[in-house]
Amino acid sequence: MDSKTRLIQASQDLRKIVYASLPWRVRLARALRQLKVGGTAEDFGRTAYGLFLLAGVTDMPETPFMPKNTREISRLPKGYGYDFGKAVEKLALSKLNGNKSNAEDILASVWVKMLGDDRIKNLISGKPLNEARNVIFAVVRNASLDFLKSKRNKNHDDFEDAAEELDSDGGSLEGLDQVLLEGEKEDIMRDLERVVNPRLVPDLPLYFQLLLDGYSSSEIVEKHLLPTDVSAVSLDRYRKEVQRVLEKHI
Repeated sequence: MDSKTRLIQASQDLRKIVYASLPWRVRLARALRQLKVGGTAEDFGRTAYGLFLLAGVTDMPETPFMPKNTREISRLPKGYGYDFGKAVEKLALSKLNGNKSNAEDILASVWVKMLGDDRIKNLISGKPLNEARNVIFAVVRNASLDFLKSKRNKNHDDFEDAAEELDSDGGSLEGLDQVLLEGEKEDIMRDLERVVNPRLVPDLPLYFQLLLDGYSSSEIVEKHLLPTDVSAVSLDRYRKEVQRVLEKHI
């Protein structure tokens, strides 16, 4: 091993140590954002309306199922809150010059905040539906504008670096500790090994672990951190497979 290789290895080992010392909610938030969980109009809208139900928002559409906690939101009927999700997506697109990928990233980032930030829950608690929706619209609008400002001022290459600066303290994400318990990580890893054909998507548990270690998807590709060399396009399949497994646990 030459000196350059040893230096790179030492840097990666130090990064793992640093990220391992961070609260679970901080590592989880970054991984979920990288995976774009909640980044679609359907997922975002259903989660938002589920949180509205839990917060006692009035004038809500009828639903045959009433969640008792955040982990039951996924049991709401398909399409519940979809119109709101589409409206939020449209807002993000309008602020991000129509960039669909960045809009998906913004929705995923706000999705994490909705679940983890008690300040948002307090703002919507007991409010009429229209007021609760406006709270989320404001959060999405501000997140979009902050992203553009951060990217312009810091010359970020992609959303991942900018988002980390905008949401790096983790101090307002306590709710994530209950959305997905740290103790479930091993179960998730076993599911990633068991439910996905390793010949089709090899090294899937390692991909998720790298995200928890603080690496972005672009870094994983550029630095060839997976034993099986993957492109940005093929890594999208990894992301979707991890999303599918996480749905069982969140």
